[in-house]
Amino acid sequence: MLKWWRQSHPAKVKTDDADSDESGDADEIGWLAARPDLAYHILYTGFFGFVAVTTLRFKYLWTPHLCVLAAVGVSDKECFQWLLGWLGIKSEKAARVLQHLVTFGVIAFIVYKSLPAIREELEYLGEFYDPDTVELMRWIMKRTKKTAAFAGSMQLMAGVKLCAGRPITNHPHYEDKRLRERTKQIYQFYGKQSVELVHRNLRDVGTSYIIMEDSICYARNDPRWPGCRLPDIVDRCNGHALDTELEDEDKQQGFTPAKHLRFCQAVEYDDAYTEYFKKVFSNKTFRVYKVLGPKS
Repeated sequence: MLKWWRQSHPAKVKTDDADSDESGDADEIGWLAARPDLAYHILYTGFFGFVAVTTLRFKYLWTPHLCVLAAVGVSDKECFQWLLGWLGIKSEKAARVLQHLVTFGVIAFIVYKSLPAIREELEYLGEFYDPDTVELMRWIMKRTKKTAAFAGSMQLMAGVKLCAGRPITNHPHYEDKRLRERTKQIYQFYGKQSVELVHRNLRDVGTSYIIMEDSICYARNDPRWPGCRLPDIVDRCNGHALDTELEDEDKQQGFTPAKHLRFCQAVEYDDAYTEYFKKVFSNKTFRVYKVLGPKS
């Protein structure tokens, strides 16, 4: 595009005599024709501005070009010389005065419009109140080694990594196929799987502790969106019928009743699970189990 612009608008070569009257030459050559880079941003700013008006999400394409033009508008002397040229004013001093006036005017306008909102936001004193999560993070930092790896829901693992600084075995990086498969493998403790399978999956990814959330494990089924709970999704991926009665639709799609209890519920009261997992922490929201070594 820049090559085409230069061919369509050839700039004249300036001589030494032209140095005495820069603004006059700029008018003869055509200020915009001599600035293909600026013409490029103007064209794309207009195009992306139209796209942003029609589709709000595309503001991210429009904003960078708008920032470039704004920077040119307050810092490029030739821009103001070109604007004053339309009014018949070719004084370089007048262009500099207008440049400074516009710069301070823009800053004053931004301060005038933004300062009240900033003051209001600074006066607001918010408070984070989640005692169960705070208790969990404090326990992790005090009672576990810095090399201990944790597994759990993706959103909770982000908090463990950020607050406690412990290694995590899965996190919400959906673009990575390997991590998606690993998360599916770890989430089997929310499904109806055998203790041996869950234990093997967690050991394969180097998990030291698993954190179970009762809000996920014991989530109530919403009749408006059946089958949308995380345990239901895990069951469907494993080919298992839902907790409700096996309907004709399930039979037609090949879903069968699971042979095992839901792991996150059974591990809480079945003594057979203690050979593989040991509860080391619990409160009203979370349960933490230590993954024991392989059994002979």
